[in-house]
Order: sequence, then C-alpha cells, then structure tokens
Amino acid sequence: MNGERMKLYSAYSVINEFRERNHVTFNWYCHRRDTPTVPYEISIANYTALKTRGEHIALEKQADALFTESEIQSLRSYLHEHHDTELFAEPANLPLGAEKRLAAAWEEMASAEGAGCYMLSMEEAYTLPIEVRACYDLKGCAPTETAAKQAQVRRPGVRFIQEVHQALGIKIALPEQRLDQVVAALYAARGFAVSQEPVDRPPDQTPPPALPAREIDRPAVMRGNAPARRSGS
Repeated sequence: MNGERMKLYSAYSVINEFRERNHVTFNWYCHRRDTPTVPYEISIANYTALKTRGEHIALEKQADALFTESEIQSLRSYLHEHHDTELFAEPANLPLGAEKRLAAAWEEMASAEGAGCYMLSMEEAYTLPIEVRACYDLKGCAPTETAAKQAQVRRPGVRFIQEVHQALGIKIALPEQRLDQVVAALYAARGFAVSQEPVDRPPDQTPPPALPAREIDRPAVMRGNAPARRSGS
C-alpha cells in the first residue's frame, strides 16, 4: 500500500444558518465501517500493544471516522448539490494515538446542552455508500436575526407567566427554558404575544402587593400544537 493510498482526512463545513444560529461548524465523520480503509496496524500507533478491547474499539472508531480522498470528493459533491455547502478537508496525522480526540469521540458529547448530531445519511436524496454524520455545538454561535427578534417577542411573555404565578402564590415547576418554549409555541400557533410598556409610578408609591395565596386543585395548563420547525443544514 503506497503513501498516497494511505492518506485519510477529517472534514468539516460551516453552516450559515442552523437551528436559529449563525455559522455553525459541522464536523463530519463516517459513523461505522464494515472494514477499515487502512489497516489498523498502520492507522493506529502501537495497535498490537494495546492492552484492552476498550482501547482497541475507541481508536478503531476514530480511524473509521476518517475519510478517504474519494469519499471526500463524493461528500463534497453531495453537499454542494443538495445544500449549497462547502466542505473543508484536512489530512489526518497518522498514526492516531489515544491523545488525539477526533470526530468519532465527539459523538459521545452530542447529548451535551447545545450540542447534537446531524444524520446526513438519513436524507431522502442521500446516495453515498457510507453512513455520514456530523457533530455540532451551538454554544458560542450567535443567533440569527430572526431568532433574535423572536427572543425579544418571547421574553416579555416568559416574564408575564412568572409574574402571574408569583402574584397568585403559585410556584412554577418548569425551568425558564421550558417557559420560553411554551411562549414560542403559542406565538407560532396562535400569534399570542406579550408587550411590556413602562409604567409611570410616583416615587413614593410602592408596587401593588401580591395576591393572597390560595389552595387550588390543579393549575390551568394551556395546550396547543406548534408547527414543527424545520432544521436545515
């Protein structure tokens, strides 16, 4: 096997708008392979000296995540044709070692807040022979202009719900993020929105006292189905 055939690549794209965020980096990887593109004895440092099966699996997964040159070309063509998205490829520094954490390991982080996994191979038009996915992290990505405007609309609604519950002496069990989702769903489905206007109050006038708490059987729940949001790449 010559040096040219042994080259493997990592790949990424920068998505202009994804999940209401700007410039989200997608780290592409091959999810699984039946056979390695390069023998593990070559792509993984000290492969035969690894002591546990767990070490073998972890490093094999990282090696399998990398792309061959022909796979890079196929993936680049697919992303350009179906998503108008550029693919950037970087040669991997072989052999891999335990200290090199690649995209395969990022998959384990997909459950973290703001992070996720995009399954490109689940798209209807997908025809590549390998299963390609991407890990992404929304933390640090600025919201789109539309998302920022929607947040300005939702914030008074969240505050309104909190103030009403406080005035009624009812403790809110839902986190603020969930309240924001409820307000967003009501806005999308019904157009309901809350606007806040400044209140002129004499300096010596204190805010009205909270309403007395009272026993209730069950708090009222507003229900409604928000239209599904499309997540594009």
